[in-house]
Amino acid sequence: MYSHDRLLSAIDDALAAAASDAPASTVARLALRVAMLREDIVAQFWLRLELEGVGSTEMADARRRPLQARLVALVGEAEAHQAWSDALEGFIARRTLHKDQNQVMGHGAATLELIVSRLQDGVGDQIQATLGSAEPGATARTRDRLQAKTEPQILQNISILDRLRNAAYTYVLEAEPAVLAGIVPSALARGQLFAEEMLARRAPDALEALRAAESNAASGNRESASLAATSCRRAVKAMADALYPVGQPVVDNAGTKRSMDDQHSRNRLTQFVLDRRGRSTLAGMLSSNIEMLGTRLKSLDDLASKGVHSDLARNEIEACISSTWALATDLLRIDEEADHA
Repeated sequence: MYSHDRLLSAIDDALAAAASDAPASTVARLALRVAMLREDIVAQFWLRLELEGVGSTEMADARRRPLQARLVALVGEAEAHQAWSDALEGFIARRTLHKDQNQVMGHGAATLELIVSRLQDGVGDQIQATLGSAEPGATARTRDRLQAKTEPQILQNISILDRLRNAAYTYVLEAEPAVLAGIVPSALARGQLFAEEMLARRAPDALEALRAAESNAASGNRESASLAATSCRRAVKAMADALYPVGQPVVDNAGTKRSMDDQHSRNRLTQFVLDRRGRSTLAGMLSSNIEMLGTRLKSLDDLASKGVHSDLARNEIEACISSTWALATDLLRIDEEADHA
């Protein structure tokens, strides 16, 4: 479900950075790239949290919400909540100040590095300013006073950065043998199994199309890539037919009439999600930003269409298949949650 070669290259970059004593923020950013290529949702969450900090912006929150929704789709609401809580506890443990167990440093990694640099520069500047003093020993006293005041703060920030750096390095170090052995992150593997089992029951034609897409993608030639893209499109159509069969047009809250015929699979899948608000946590998450869901469906359709009319790069066909599996997992989890509501 991810590019093996690109992932190994990303792992090499992260390990090389750690070996060269690169800043914690650099190692964390490279580890985040590994997590993204592995589709490791939990690691993406805590690494983003480390990089962005808890005083997060609206944009950072917006990036985390889709991750949370994706994890719910993969493992269900209860286990997603537990995994999120465990990751947050790890973040807090790395950020807790030893001198005050109730105080947690919430700045992002780059901000912490900047604080350390400015504190160190400030001490140096003030010592330099006393060099012209006629009073004997003034420089030494100033240095000692400033160091006594700022050194604990510098050391505690460096300690936090060291813990972050070690956590990011350990994640990448443990990811390497897993990738070489073909082992995907636990949540991703469970989500794949869930999707396969549910597709076999609810939309077997979609499962057949996705397996055909994977088989064609493995061939690696231009014609097979085009066939794989076409299979992804067939899978989306089959899911729409199974989950929201062709019916009468629907008028939305804005008074816009939307077709629900055979040619409008995207409309039908979007309406499937909207109709299950209140009965599915994941449906509520996705429908809270229905424009994003529409964009996601259109992007997938555009990528599949490109495969019919022009050559697809290997990373594009991999993205097309991976995105189709992700969509299937989301829709089937919504279907399951709604059925048990």
